[in-house]
Amino acid sequence: MSVVCGTDFSDDATVAARVAASIAARLGQPLELVHVLDAEAFEAAGHAWPERAHAERRLNEHAAALRADLGAEVAPILDVGPPHEVLARRAERGGARLIGGGSLGKTRQQPGLPGSVAGRAVQKPPLRAPVLPEL
Repeated sequence: MSVVCGTDFSDDATVAARVAASIAARLGQPLELVHVLDAEAFEAAGHAWPERAHAERRLNEHAAALRADLGAEVAPILDVGPPHEVLARRAERGGARLIGGGSLGKTRQQPGLPGSVAGRAVQKPPLRAPVLPEL
């Protein structure tokens, strides 16, 4: 069992990761901090390896900060694919007790509307979870 939290390194995702790490630590469960490179954008970029290395470095730094600040066991995971599908698959495979992520992310849709990744990830059967809007 684990807690899964997606991050795109946005401010909302950073807050969500801190909340998820706190919950994971209280539950005595590991946090899987997941950053997903969109497969189409990743392959079309033409500079995929530098982008992957940069994302991996940021993810590891973020995980280390959560460990140091909150005492959580954090596993940084970098994957490639449709972000909502990758998050749902990781949560299902690991028997996640909770799946989380920022409600708005980098797209910064209208306040009160869940971001497309967060909203779609929790709708993949058998997962169901609330997506809380920005307050």
